[in-house]
Amino acid sequence: MIGSDPQLRDPLHGDFRPANPAARRYGCRTFVAAAASSFGARREVAESRPSVRVAADDQASRGSVIQVGGSIASDTTWNAELVQVQSDVVVEDGVTLTIPPGTRVEFADYFRIQVHGTLLARGRAERRITFTTDEPQLFAPDGSQSGCWNGIRFEAKLARNAPSVLAYCTLEYAKAVGGAGRHPRCGGALSVEACAGVEVENCSLRENVADYGGALFLYEQANVRIAGTSIASNHALVDAAAVYVAYSYPTFANCTIVANRIHNQANPYQATCAVASFVAKPRFAHCIVWGNAPDVVYQHQQMFAAKAWTTRRCDVEAWPGGGDTFALDPRFVAPAAGDWRLSFASPCIDAATRLDAAARPPAFDLTGLARELDGDLDTTLRLDLGAHEFAPFELVTTGVLGAPALARVWGEDGATATLFVARGGVLGRTIATPFGGLSLEPRGSFALGSFALGSAQPGEFGFTLPNDPALAGERFGFQALAGDAHAPQLAAYTNATELTLLVP
Repeated sequence: MIGSDPQLRDPLHGDFRPANPAARRYGCRTFVAAAASSFGARREVAESRPSVRVAADDQASRGSVIQVGGSIASDTTWNAELVQVQSDVVVEDGVTLTIPPGTRVEFADYFRIQVHGTLLARGRAERRITFTTDEPQLFAPDGSQSGCWNGIRFEAKLARNAPSVLAYCTLEYAKAVGGAGRHPRCGGALSVEACAGVEVENCSLRENVADYGGALFLYEQANVRIAGTSIASNHALVDAAAVYVAYSYPTFANCTIVANRIHNQANPYQATCAVASFVAKPRFAHCIVWGNAPDVVYQHQQMFAAKAWTTRRCDVEAWPGGGDTFALDPRFVAPAAGDWRLSFASPCIDAATRLDAAARPPAFDLTGLARELDGDLDTTLRLDLGAHEFAPFELVTTGVLGAPALARVWGEDGATATLFVARGGVLGRTIATPFGGLSLEPRGSFALGSFALGSAQPGEFGFTLPNDPALAGERFGFQALAGDAHAPQLAAYTNATELTLLVP
């Protein structure tokens, strides 16, 4: 089926159901896959196709490789799987540049995307948009312009233009180490100056470099919203390892700001921070700010000039006190490997409180999980802190008929869980029970088996998917009932997940 028209009913109006009955035996996975990244295969396919040089405002068929550069003077969609940027791109006033999900944008040198109009880069959890260099092997956290690009720059974007949106985007290997603009050494990946019409949601900003604001620079009424975003492993050569905010009132909601570094060997006796505020009032809600440090520690703090009344219900390392923010080890799954998801014992699970509309979290987290799960298994749905929502239950499989599957459930040491399955998938509603919300059809559910749980490592239960060809295209829902001392009935239903059985 690869390369064939899926014959969807009405994709232009959002109806992606198959119109051809024969295609209904196929489906997509809605569970966590234990498969290697498809990036290498996608890149290989893209590079095997002919590369065509086009102007920045031309379009090419989806799946091809296009080369772009220069001014974009009319509404444009980069309708290609691989976009190679050969010079600075300027989105002119009144013009919209659209980048579809799954696009990989590679910069051939120290080039930027300058936005005066509107940029719409809406990826999806399973098809992220990636902005990167074409020579990542040359990248180094220093002031050189090798192995990098020059970020996305919103400078004096006029309010008459529609808001720009970056969702499920990865911005990596960008630098601000000189060049054009008012502040050419600020904001490695993203710079917003004198405009408020920008929203960043469920993005990842990593391995970027600037003198100030390794990942992000917000200046002069850059009253933007940054939500559900991971800002990790970025580098500042002077100060503000992650974010620099000046003369602005942005909102950060459910962000994870971790492991950003300041390379201050040349000037070690200067105070440093991860997030700097200068004549600004950035609001932080439900964020985690942890493990950001300079090479040489003199006077360092995670957030410079932070106030308790603008830092609401966050987990901030060495927080001086005040308000409802705390300083407890967030207990990430594997920080040494860059896995910033929360483990079962994290104090950030179910720790958020509903504030106001400005601090609203995204409906889904950085990996596509629905927000407000019952992470601590007390039968009450609450929001977690940070960019990742914790899910006690995870299903790992390819979804192919006859393939192995592995259920993982986190829980208290010594507790047990029972795995249930139901034909027909997950219900569009939850059924209230003494054990929390049941998301499977009760009359069609049956138990697959029971297994022991753990708080340091999840309990695991392996099984094999049915190998009956007649079941191809059928949906099945999975949910576990886990023992927990915090639950009113000493047990609680986990989150549910669904898969569609696929033919080999």
